[in-house]
Amino acid sequence: MSFVGGPPIPASSAQTIVRHKTGFPPTLQLWLFAGAAGLAGIWLGLQAAPPRMDAELVPLLRFMAVLKAGMAIGAAALVQWRLQSPTGAPLRLALIGSTALMMGMPGVIWGLRHLVVGAVVFHTGLLIFLVAAARDGFGIRVRKLGQH
Repeated sequence: MSFVGGPPIPASSAQTIVRHKTGFPPTLQLWLFAGAAGLAGIWLGLQAAPPRMDAELVPLLRFMAVLKAGMAIGAAALVQWRLQSPTGAPLRLALIGSTALMMGMPGVIWGLRHLVVGAVVFHTGLLIFLVAAARDGFGIRVRKLGQH
């Protein structure tokens, strides 16, 4: 008995489906924006020498940056999977934008210069991603026990 439904579909029937007629496909848009944000974050993080801080704190902060990069790449992979099905423009914008925010910040945190800004922007992107995923459902329809 399967509890997971079929392929991804929009959660709201009121949401308009926009198919691509011209321009880049959504998955290419995702990786272009996410890659550009990641490179910009690395560039921004490495612009100046890091501030003086406790030597034991640096490996911890850089490990956190690596974990955040892993989370961002995982989110980007989920978004790529979701964008292979038709989505509305607001959902597509939320998913691509949130992923780009998340991809840019590990480089900023790695540079140790703008830790608070990097953390706030990363977690804002994560929150937007989670809200968009929850509202969309990512195509997962859960049936109650006993339903066919």
